[in-house]
Amino acid sequence: MSTHIQLNTPEHSAFAFQRLLGVDYGRKRIGIASCDAMHIAVQPQTTIDRFPQDALKENILQLKTELNAGAVVVGIPLLGDGTLDNFATECHEFGVWLGRFLGVPVVFVTERDSTERAKSLFKHHSKRGFKAQKDEIAACLILQDYIDV
Repeated sequence: MSTHIQLNTPEHSAFAFQRLLGVDYGRKRIGIASCDAMHIAVQPQTTIDRFPQDALKENILQLKTELNAGAVVVGIPLLGDGTLDNFATECHEFGVWLGRFLGVPVVFVTERDSTERAKSLFKHHSKRGFKAQKDEIAACLILQDYIDV
């Protein structure tokens, strides 16, 4: 069963002079990217394993604190008709949890094939290097798409 939600895309001015974290949610790993406070440069940060949950919490809180991030941008892979399948609902629920856990606002943006786009950037590079970075590169693409809107 599909669900329809309205994704929030606040004006960039709502987060002026705040660093942002970009999140590519996955069932095994979560890619994290960040941008500077002027929202000019996006860079990959890390890939965090989803489990164990305590390690996920510790790692993501440490990153948010180190970067002094003021908000999180989470990609939601909507279906073509704008509805959410089970995975997209899971992404949304993770984003809601993450915002509460970190104590920052969350922006949900439509994500279209960020992992596939990341793969295309690495098609001429070693697979080993790509596997380690594909999730954080996908997070970069999600965050850059938000900034570019």
